[in-house]
Amino acid sequence: MPIVGLAVLTAAGLIAVLTVSNLCLTALAPIHTWDEKMYHASRAAYWLQHQSIAFWETQNERQTALSFEGELFFFWPLLFTRLEAPGRVLFGLGFPLAIGAVWLLALRLKAPPAVAAAGAALYASAPVGLFLARYLKADHWAVLFACGTAYWLVEGQQDAEDSHPGAAYFWAGVSLALCVHARLYALALIPAVLLLSRKRLIAAAGGFLSGAAACGLLFLFLSNWSWYGSPLGPSDMRGFYASQPPEWTTILKRAPGIFMDLPGSSAIAKVWVRSTGAGQPLRAETADTRWPALYQPPPAWPPSRFAVAGLLAVAGLLLAWRGSSRTVWLCGATLLAGPILTLRWITADQIPDRFLLPAVALLLVAALPLCRNWMAWPMLALAAFSAWYPGRETAMFVRMWWLMPTAMSVDNTPFQEVCQVVPADATLLLIGTQITPDYPLFGTQTGYRRKVYSWGRAPWDATRFHQLAAVHGITHILLEDDRELAFHWSPPVDARPIAAGLDGEPALQRLPLHTRRQRLYVWRSQAPVEARAAALVPTARAACSNCQ
Repeated sequence: MPIVGLAVLTAAGLIAVLTVSNLCLTALAPIHTWDEKMYHASRAAYWLQHQSIAFWETQNERQTALSFEGELFFFWPLLFTRLEAPGRVLFGLGFPLAIGAVWLLALRLKAPPAVAAAGAALYASAPVGLFLARYLKADHWAVLFACGTAYWLVEGQQDAEDSHPGAAYFWAGVSLALCVHARLYALALIPAVLLLSRKRLIAAAGGFLSGAAACGLLFLFLSNWSWYGSPLGPSDMRGFYASQPPEWTTILKRAPGIFMDLPGSSAIAKVWVRSTGAGQPLRAETADTRWPALYQPPPAWPPSRFAVAGLLAVAGLLLAWRGSSRTVWLCGATLLAGPILTLRWITADQIPDRFLLPAVALLLVAALPLCRNWMAWPMLALAAFSAWYPGRETAMFVRMWWLMPTAMSVDNTPFQEVCQVVPADATLLLIGTQITPDYPLFGTQTGYRRKVYSWGRAPWDATRFHQLAAVHGITHILLEDDRELAFHWSPPVDARPIAAGLDGEPALQRLPLHTRRQRLYVWRSQAPVEARAAALVPTARAACSNCQ
């Protein structure tokens, strides 16, 4: 077998191992991370309940204001099966599709076949990419559509003699709309597309509008404009997540550290931070807070960001700005600069690091035509090195979820007691905080039969309470915190008047809960049955981090 063919088969084998193991994990593991339960998965449960993606009253604007294309892939199987696993697997297919897009785009740029395959393997082995592939994070879908945008731009420019070159720019516009709807930070691509398709601007704009209408992006923008006065959502939320010009100097000093993610580079990163002042605290970064947390250089081991793929992307940024890769380079450079300069640095959430995945993919592809065939094998060895630790971690998680009994694998935190007490077909009024993980309240193990309606952010109003109870047929009321309801970018709401108002309602009875600061109420006509159910909840089940 030729050496080139063997390198391609080796790359395909490594990609297959990483893909299959990740799909096994997504099929076995339930929704269990905070962000998933707070809005990624919970918004799909609300769609299922309302039979609509239209705006609904919520305590968490992320559920309604942020792009939702990625969650649609989770929602479609959920709609027909009422099961998590099919939705998670379909969503997880974004990972292998993104790998294939990187591979095809590299071949379109006439990179050597073995090098194109090795580049796809490097992308597949990036630790942050493997981490994001485990959860309902739409970044791989953004990579897929970003590569599609770049592919069609290249197609339109290199096929100048084609009698219908506008078709390529039309599909570039469609891909751009899909990319933006996967992740709003892909708006950074728009200047590059306008510059590269200026001769076919009408075709590109027509494609963007068509794609935006078909995928729901236009609906999102119009809904946000109607409810919040801006297509990008509430002004408080935008200000909270946006960087400020005075912070740009420190942010630019920190940016190189994102790619110092290899053994030995940690020492270089520490020297860089000390010499440049990159560790200077930004907004709300203090030593005594877990979020957004103080900035720290990447650890020496294990690699946690882009590893070798990031190093090659930096090479592409420096070397591929002219020649056949110029189009892809420009797309990647704008996707790199956009999130770094416009997004607030939140170390605890790996922002902007993980939002640079599409930029790294494109700059990696831009560098591949500069490589020679013999470089494929060293690149494959480095890909295997990068994938070793996160791949082994994935295998460990697969084994853990495979062996774990089903009853133990259900994560209803922090509403374990509530989910046990409240019947599966109840209708719940939730008075919660902005970071309430409300997804378990829908009854994920009983076919999502339980309905959940949010109180929103309003202070206590007895008239409004009775209106909501009558309109929605509320059977239970859950107050998540009886002292204060916190909202990240908006002032908190004092929950004590709400608790007092609920206690003073003669038609309500409070059920006993062990969970600290939570209160559950039921109409007195249902109280005897519910009280007996509450008494059967073992105290031991409430012995968790949120209980006393």
